[in-house]
Amino acid sequence: MSKGFSHVGLSTCNMDATVDFYQEALG
Repeated sequence: MSKGFSHVGLSTCNMDATVDFYQEALG
């Protein structure tokens, strides 16, 4: 989980990756 949150913080520019991550996490 920590990795995911950190990734979101580092990936503010890459919103697509963040959205994809959330879709995977939320199912």
